[in-house]
Amino acid sequence: MAMRVLPRVRLPLLYGGLYLLIVAAAARVPSELSFSDAALIEAGIGLFACIAVARDSGRTALSRRPVLYLSLQTAITTTLLGIEPGVDTLALLYVVLSLQAVLLLPQTRGYFWLLGLSLLTAAIFFAFYDPEDAIPYVFTYCAAYIFTGVLATSVVESEAARARSEALLVELREKEAALRELAVSEERNRLAREIHDTLAQGFTGIVLQLEAAEGSLGDAPQEAAARLARAKSLARESLQEARRSVWNLLPRALEEHTVEEALRDEVRRFAAEGQERTSFNVRGERMHLASDVQTALLRVCQESLTNVRKHAAATEVSVTLSYEADSVRLQVLDNGLGIDSSAGRAGASDRGRGLAGMEERAQILGGRFLAEETEAGGTRVLIEIPLAGVEAK
Repeated sequence: MAMRVLPRVRLPLLYGGLYLLIVAAAARVPSELSFSDAALIEAGIGLFACIAVARDSGRTALSRRPVLYLSLQTAITTTLLGIEPGVDTLALLYVVLSLQAVLLLPQTRGYFWLLGLSLLTAAIFFAFYDPEDAIPYVFTYCAAYIFTGVLATSVVESEAARARSEALLVELREKEAALRELAVSEERNRLAREIHDTLAQGFTGIVLQLEAAEGSLGDAPQEAAARLARAKSLARESLQEARRSVWNLLPRALEEHTVEEALRDEVRRFAAEGQERTSFNVRGERMHLASDVQTALLRVCQESLTNVRKHAAATEVSVTLSYEADSVRLQVLDNGLGIDSSAGRAGASDRGRGLAGMEERAQILGGRFLAEETEAGGTRVLIEIPLAGVEAK
């Protein structure tokens, strides 16, 4: 049986009040009895107080066994009243026990103990007093027992509510810390993906344009100037996209165009900067896609084309956007060198980090990502996103 402890620290007035009742009972004894009788009763009250202090210390067997404690104290009080029934204030010790019974025992048992004290009080007073004298005493003390029992119940409920509130507060703080850590981690991953998909691709294009300009400085200065102008334009675009990524805004291309137009422009830009033959196709009934789905498709297309330019040495590249019955799919297919099986491992290369970022985008949207070598030796990149949040035009 779990023991309930009187909350001495939180309720010092109530706790001290129990000992004041013991003192009040003892104070009446010398004025009502002879010296020898008073000494006996005072000794009994002192024993009652010592047992209470021993229990409240929390270091004795009485502290662990509330039934034993209450039984012993009840026996002492009943004996004292039996010896000197004229000292009716000894019944104040029953008031002390009625409060402690509800505090220390489970609620139902505490009320039964309180009922037992009431019956015991009535038996003692009716045994030693005439009915007309006993009834007022019995009524007064039983009312005190009921009052203290109700007070004790409110104390127990208050302590239980406080304990629950503190536990909930601790749990809330732990969850808040976990959510904050998760939010920071997700934002860090988002920024890593966005920076990789904007700055990395932009710098790749800038480097290619500068290399081409460097190669044509002597023979074709006009072409070199055009390449430098293109590199400058790419730098500005990359800076704007980086700023938009930090603020988690929709890519500018998707603000000004539909996702099909934005993808087509990416393919055209890719073709204009290299020698690969390119194509872009749209299949199925066109749908209006959620903004995060559009962003994922555009970023995967950009990253895939960047990988083709940097790693594939391809001569043909095709990009296909397909609206299926329950999903939207984007496929980037090239006839280059194929994909290195180690590229997908975390940290294996810049290409590996790019593939990991594309896979994360697909997973966040509940989709799937695939990067594999084709039978002809090229690479096929596929992202498929379910139509949740996709609406027909």
